[in-house]
Amino acid sequence: MQEFLNETVQRNMTSRVRTVAPEMTLGDLLRLFTADKVNAYPVESNGRLVGIVSKADVLKAFAPRQAGIVLHYDDVMGTTVDEVMSRHVMTVDTKTS
Repeated sequence: MQEFLNETVQRNMTSRVRTVAPEMTLGDLLRLFTADKVNAYPVESNGRLVGIVSKADVLKAFAPRQAGIVLHYDDVMGTTVDEVMSRHVMTVDTKTS
């Protein structure tokens, strides 16, 4: 266990990461989740990290709105990543252990 705690982030991270744009629809995002077999993507805008979006974020888009109103499936699929992503992302330096 001690060996693992002394390893750096760089040694354990995925270095080639696919990112998605805030303008991407949830329909397109779900297709990427299926193709890449991942659970989350960093969200980038103009080369800057602006959030992260996960499968759980997509599921929340299907939750009933106020007064129990549920959006139509096509409306949810047209929702953008920007509307459901988490904006508070913690980052660390690659040399962090």
